[in-house]
Amino acid sequence: MMLTDAQLVAAYIPEGKEQYLYAKGVYSIAPKASLTELRGLLHLLIRQLGEHIGIEELAQKLGENISILRKSRLVNPAITDMIYDIKKRGDQAAHPETFTHMSHDDFVESAKDALNSFCELIALIRLSVLGVTENEFEFIIDDASELRELTYAALFTDDCQAKFRVAKALIEHETKKILEANSSVIYLSNSKSDVYLGLMKEAAYGGCPEAKLDMGLILLHGVDLLGIDPSDDAGRIFMFLREASLTLPEAKAVYALELMNVKRHGYDDEDTVHDAIELLVEAAEDESPDALYALAEFYSEGRHVQKDAGLAMSYLEKAVSLGFPNAQYKVATLLVENHQHDEAISYFDKAIDQGFAEAAVAKGELFFELGNFEEASDAYAIYVTAPYVDKPECKILVQLKIYECLIKLAGNDLLKLQDILYKVVMTMGGGDYSKSDYKVAEGICKPVLKKLRGKFQPVNEDQTLALMFSFKKDGSLRRLTETFELMDDLAGLSGGGRLPKDIYPLINKAKNIAVSKARPGRNEPCTCGSGKKYKLCCG
Repeated sequence: MMLTDAQLVAAYIPEGKEQYLYAKGVYSIAPKASLTELRGLLHLLIRQLGEHIGIEELAQKLGENISILRKSRLVNPAITDMIYDIKKRGDQAAHPETFTHMSHDDFVESAKDALNSFCELIALIRLSVLGVTENEFEFIIDDASELRELTYAALFTDDCQAKFRVAKALIEHETKKILEANSSVIYLSNSKSDVYLGLMKEAAYGGCPEAKLDMGLILLHGVDLLGIDPSDDAGRIFMFLREASLTLPEAKAVYALELMNVKRHGYDDEDTVHDAIELLVEAAEDESPDALYALAEFYSEGRHVQKDAGLAMSYLEKAVSLGFPNAQYKVATLLVENHQHDEAISYFDKAIDQGFAEAAVAKGELFFELGNFEEASDAYAIYVTAPYVDKPECKILVQLKIYECLIKLAGNDLLKLQDILYKVVMTMGGGDYSKSDYKVAEGICKPVLKKLRGKFQPVNEDQTLALMFSFKKDGSLRRLTETFELMDDLAGLSGGGRLPKDIYPLINKAKNIAVSKARPGRNEPCTCGSGKKYKLCCG
């Protein structure tokens, strides 16, 4: 008899069917959640297997149970090997900070393989333990109804966990699409936003602690992806976070830090701070990275608690061991202060690998100070190309740092310098930037303009115009901001528009000379290669 994969799972562990359908339904959009769910299903499977082979005493930990099965010699070794493989994949998903080399696509492939292995595992158990020969099954991975049962439970029943899971799967799927498109437009359609937020609210009010935490964070920080602004409703924020903190360590940390937010609730009494610190300590004992990092900062600065450098470092080291990027970044900055540059770079890289883009800027600054401008440029580029950063308005300043690195690398190569200058002019001329941004750009370009005075060798008409606009008719430097304005004016010139009189000769020259070369002095060697002085040859 041919079974579908879901029927096969239900035939051996009926209570695990919903979990399996969830793991299968979200494997392509939330592979880590899928793998973690499959690892949880192994507990049900081993319990059922233990009953069938007569093992009554099982441990709490999955690894110990695998050892018990192996030592019993009552099951095919291939079965324990397959269980261990699925467990290993689940461990990778549960601790992605340890497996930073694995991309989203790697986890998707791992989840797909694990789903297949899980079904093959059950088929093998049914054959070798129960003697069931009708063990053929069809693994339907692309069935459009994969999420049907879970979605039904989310939309039409009071299953708050199902509502939360579908909401998370939706938002992860949409986020992945936006990141792949590298789009600056980061809003879901209203219908998808309403579905996500509606499901999350129902799950939160239905008692799901994870949904309560998410709702508290949504109200606290807003969600760019959904077009939701932060809320001023401190009462609801506290309600969701407080209730979530009763069961979730990570929620304790968020709630505790919010209690200390005097600006939000308007008071700062010792009892509130004391309660918040106690919550942070509890969360830290449960290995909450946010709590560990917050306590490290408090004890380091003597804020809310008595200053204790040793205790601060202890908390910080624990947060680092858990792979918390903020802590890795903090350690890196401390190492820079102690001139331990190699170690600092290592920690910067760890934070960068987890998406902490600000660490890339700090790494770039370190390389810049060390005179390694190529590495500095590469580090700055990570920040500039990052999809999300805390302060996107700073990207232009980091881009200018890249140009500054390229200028340093160019040395006295006039062709490279004029190409970099052209890029700066076109970058700044095409955006709406602040006066301080223009001032930084002008400071970077001014020495380059001085080197290039009278020595232009533009490679095309556009570059000729951009570079010539940097000088006035008398050869003096034009302010860079004025250059940008002139570029914009020229781009928008139509009909009877007018430009300053001294610009027109430059435009005409640029049109007539697509590639121009600097004219040598009369006593300098002729550019034709004859070896004669210019005045005695082509001059």
